[in-house]
Amino acid sequence: MKIFVVDDERIIRVALADDLRDTDYEVYEFSNASAALMEFKNINPDVVITDLKMPDINGIEFLKRIKEIKKDTYVVLMTAYSTVSTAVEAMKLGAYDYIEKPFENEQILFILQRIQEIKLVKDENKQLKIKLKQDYDFSSYVGSNFRVLEIFDLLKIVSQKQTSVLLIGETGTGKELLTNIIHYNSKRNKKPLVKVSCAILSRELFESELFGHEKGAFTGAIVQKIGRFEQANEGTIYLDDIDDVPLDMQVKLRRALE
Repeated sequence: MKIFVVDDERIIRVALADDLRDTDYEVYEFSNASAALMEFKNINPDVVITDLKMPDINGIEFLKRIKEIKKDTYVVLMTAYSTVSTAVEAMKLGAYDYIEKPFENEQILFILQRIQEIKLVKDENKQLKIKLKQDYDFSSYVGSNFRVLEIFDLLKIVSQKQTSVLLIGETGTGKELLTNIIHYNSKRNKKPLVKVSCAILSRELFESELFGHEKGAFTGAIVQKIGRFEQANEGTIYLDDIDDVPLDMQVKLRRALE
């Protein structure tokens, strides 16, 4: 990770920067926020470790400017005990953490390790979303059969509509694949895609699974359960094998869909 260390106290700044370099971080030192901001876009740091009280631009204003340039930058504040309340306020503005002076550099290293783990998960999640978009993009599918082209033309229309869709076909004909294509090409693609296999749900479980229940609603309901419809709110719910839904439940399901 690329790290900015910003502090007007040279001894603290140099000692911390040296320790971070020894841990193989790419570190840049600055004695004030103005100098750091001038290099921010060129270097594009992942983390900024900054003092809260500085002569030119204070830590709060520095934090605001960092977030305006790059919202996902992790900012760690170094603060004296007397300014802890201000540091807490800064966290509400988007700072990741704060540390009280004087501190052991190992404390900073521990915070950076946590940041690196979070950053790794976020990066993997971002790559997964890109892959999903590529996997289910219309351009990823090639076919010359007129029926296939007709289906894809229909999918392009349906994916932009807020409507229920009935997919009919034998097992293995690609109903779930078409569901994925519809969802990931719709305006709902950043919201959940919830899949439910109606064939494996018993009559007793069906209503609770789809619509949820409150704590104490019936014997054995010891906690609140969020139903699949609520989980899929603003996204897409895929009901597989819908013809296996018990008849009395079909009425409730129809009302929910309407």
